[in-house]
Amino acid sequence: MPSRHYNDAGCWRCAICWLPGRFLMHDPDELLQQSLDAIESGKPLAEVLHELPEDSKEMVELIRLASAVRALPHPHMVNAPVQKERILSAARQSTIPVAKANKPVVTPWYQRIFAAPAGRFAFAGIAVAIVIFAAVLLIGSPKNVQAATAMDISGQVEILIDSEWVPLAEGDLVYSGDRLRTGADSSATLVFYEGSRTVISPDADLTLSVVNGGAGNAIQVVFDQTAGTTENSVVPLRGKDSTFLVHTNTGDASVRGTSFEVSVIDGKSRFEVDKGMVLVYNDQNAVLLTAGQASTSAEDLTITDPAFEFRLVGDVTTIGETEWAVSGVTFTVTPETVIASGIELGSNVIVKGRTVDGARIADSITLVNNEQNPRLTFSGTIETISDGLWVISGQPVVITPDTMLQAGLAVGDVVEVRFYIADNGDWVAEEIQRLEEDEVEPTATVTETITGTITETTTLTPTITGTIEGSPTPETACVGTERQPTGEKLALRYGVPYEEIMGWFCKHYGFGEID
Repeated sequence: MPSRHYNDAGCWRCAICWLPGRFLMHDPDELLQQSLDAIESGKPLAEVLHELPEDSKEMVELIRLASAVRALPHPHMVNAPVQKERILSAARQSTIPVAKANKPVVTPWYQRIFAAPAGRFAFAGIAVAIVIFAAVLLIGSPKNVQAATAMDISGQVEILIDSEWVPLAEGDLVYSGDRLRTGADSSATLVFYEGSRTVISPDADLTLSVVNGGAGNAIQVVFDQTAGTTENSVVPLRGKDSTFLVHTNTGDASVRGTSFEVSVIDGKSRFEVDKGMVLVYNDQNAVLLTAGQASTSAEDLTITDPAFEFRLVGDVTTIGETEWAVSGVTFTVTPETVIASGIELGSNVIVKGRTVDGARIADSITLVNNEQNPRLTFSGTIETISDGLWVISGQPVVITPDTMLQAGLAVGDVVEVRFYIADNGDWVAEEIQRLEEDEVEPTATVTETITGTITETTTLTPTITGTIEGSPTPETACVGTERQPTGEKLALRYGVPYEEIMGWFCKHYGFGEID
């Protein structure tokens, strides 16, 4: 039995916890209770504080406060504020010297934390929280990087699972390899984790061939579209490894950050750009579309030159051998025009086409679904501006006080015009807005550094094997003959030929990566 050493308060110190001149670490709760018991028995506060072990000096103020509270009379409800002030006043009294006047020994903070059980439990809790937080970051962020989320489901939208078509529900995840289809008057939206989205229109059939994401909002998305229309709004991609591509049997659309539409009808594809730029290519040809332009590709892999687009939603007013009219607007129908069955005079249709050498050529004429309202639009370049009359790509347009004009429009701007046909046949503008070319911002994930000259070290993917007519340099054929303002800026900035900049662009490097 170890020997015991008692103090005046009746506390005993066994040889197990006794060391010359000091105690080992004491339990704070037990020591506080012993000190309060000693004060209750009448022992002076100064003596109790003096006998505290050296490793428990942090309890001095707590014991002093408890003693001050004990000395106060029992509070009454009406005197509660006074009682509170007395307690605070007692706690603010001058300190009473305890133990020796020597400089106190400062215990490191980590020892003080681990000394008390509460500190040890708190530290363990913090550690567990950190582990859980890290797991959430690793597992749940970014959210659904390998899937798209289905939203805005309308009508009959189905997904192929185990060779069986089943309804796609709001919030369902669509993974790589999943095939979707929509019925008549049906639609759905696929939302990707970094904000890009694809709206699937009626009578569509497509496969999400690839969907994957990574750190820094990097993403790879590849669609295989065989029917219908998709409207794609792509957040500017980050890093050269990011991809957003829509594949059709006659051509592919590759973007870095833009808003564009792809339609596939009867084996023919049509590409239209609302904002930004889209590279359309196949194994034999390639073109670069800018805002307001459209192009088509056929089964023989021909791709039409970029041209300003027009769109008519309304009733068929004329059906001729080569000339039709919708809502009074005439256009040309060619053997390449895709015309849905069942269209007749009075049918409510949507016409998508291009203005080629001043002539409006229809690419497709389809019946309108229930959600589309009458609308007449076309894109072009402002050629002249005068009071009450503008000329846009050769088409006179009447301007009225009711016309909504975007501020700052000037000659040379590429615009979209929403209009109606007046009783006298005039085209009256309801709204004119600029189609701005989106410049992709530089990203921190680019590994190539361009200091003065560009050394071509990459391989074109996919490879364009055919010869593109009308261009002496196949490397820059994708941009056509019209010079790109962004490419000219970069060429001037780095002192290199414009063709070198566009050569890199045609190899699927965005302007932000070249910069």
